Amino acid sequence: RRNRDVDRDRALRQYPMEARLSVLSEHPDAPWKLLSVHVRCAPKTGESDHQLGMNRKQMFDLHRIGERAMIVEEAIWKKRRERLAVEAMKGNAREDAKKEKEEEKKSEEGNDGGADNDEHTMTVDTGEHDNINPSSTPSVPRPLHRLFEVTHSFALSLQLEMLSSQAEALRRGAWGGAASAIRPTSGAGAEEATGDGIAVSPAFFFDGSGVDGIASGAIPTIAVMAVHFWSCDDRYGSPKVGDLSSGIETGEAKEGAALATPTSRSKLAQRTDDNYLPKSDRRGEKRLSLCIRAVPMVGLVVSLSGGSEVAASLSAKSDPSSLPKHSHHVQRNVDKLLSSIQDPFQLSMSDALLAATVLCAEKRCHAVVAALNNQKTNRLPTWIHLDVECGSISVAASISYFSNSPAESNPPCILFRLACDSRSGRFVPSFPRSTTLLRLLACSDGSASDIQSLRTAAMTSALRSGSVG
Repeated sequence: RRNRDVDRDRALRQYPMEARLSVLSEHPDAPWKLLSVHVRCAPKTGESDHQLGMNRKQMFDLHRIGERAMIVEEAIWKKRRERLAVEAMKGNAREDAKKEKEEEKKSEEGNDGGADNDEHTMTVDTGEHDNINPSSTPSVPRPLHRLFEVTHSFALSLQLEMLSSQAEALRRGAWGGAASAIRPTSGAGAEEATGDGIAVSPAFFFDGSGVDGIASGAIPTIAVMAVHFWSCDDRYGSPKVGDLSSGIETGEAKEGAALATPTSRSKLAQRTDDNYLPKSDRRGEKRLSLCIRAVPMVGLVVSLSGGSEVAASLSAKSDPSSLPKHSHHVQRNVDKLLSSIQDPFQLSMSDALLAATVLCAEKRCHAVVAALNNQKTNRLPTWIHLDVECGSISVAASISYFSNSPAESNPPCILFRLACDSRSGRFVPSFPRSTTLLRLLACSDGSASDIQSLRTAAMTSALRSGSVG
């Protein structure tokens, strides 16, 4: 029964890419025949795919392009084998001519030193057998590899388009915030004014970048999109955008991502402050950015403002004692961000954006606490204590009472917390319930207690009677 369940699960399992091939001949050089190819991706439950599923025409075009790539690969390697065979024949002809000249030279020398001549001949023959032409090694085509490249590039493009559509829907919805004006600039496209809402750089596909990337030995970026949130001060430079690593990537994928970085910047004439976006896109100025780029044979690479520091702090090579206090909170949101983008069956831009804001809030809280605790620039009272707790700043105070006995060391009492608003990035204070009562009593509010309301009524009647007299 268990084997039957395993077989049923395998039959029902869906893969992001699936191709069926066959060989229709018994000839050793028979080519592969592509029967069908499917690319599947789906949004997370509750999200919308915005009608970006594959239709019949796209499936037909993908099948034709994949089959064409396999045929071209076979033809290139067939031509290469023919060229190697011609070179081998020419090399053998040159060797035969050289050998005939040596034999003629030996026959002209006469019979003097016959023993030495025989020994020399044996030595020459042994050297000829050791000389192996490296070009005679067989060359093997890789049509399945080319099919995978085409299918993987198409799958990454489809996922990026779906994420871009979801981001646009969020911008028009709850994450849009106040209406922001868009003013054109001379020769630089449109510039979007910063506001409380997000700005979306839709999926942009680079034309002709693959040739330069392959020629330089690097893996090029075929497409990129970005979501910009939270206004920030970039007078001293734009926030550095770094890649987030999930810790489960293979060495080949990491090497491919590293090779793609210099190629994308140099070959595509991109700016160095907004991470792989074209020069005409000015939406990322004075904002934090969540950038997603599609790299063939690697996948969707996720970059975030300050992401390199987050990845370095959570690296397995670091000392566990040096990890942040709430590293599990950061790790959980990093995993949520990567899975929401890189899982083809759980695509969710809302979850990714929420996780990105939580990570940036954590970094912002640490920066604020470090700046306020710096004694050179700020001088806080010694009885105020600041601490970062899961994306919020807790403000505590050390309270002591006058008494004849020596004061006991009590832990600091938390007065209030400062939490980052996910939509605007501003700090919002949150007080406990007891603080509300203290605030009402301090303001002499009648709703604090019945005694306070009676006292307020008595004072009001006294003032009225005094004014009448």
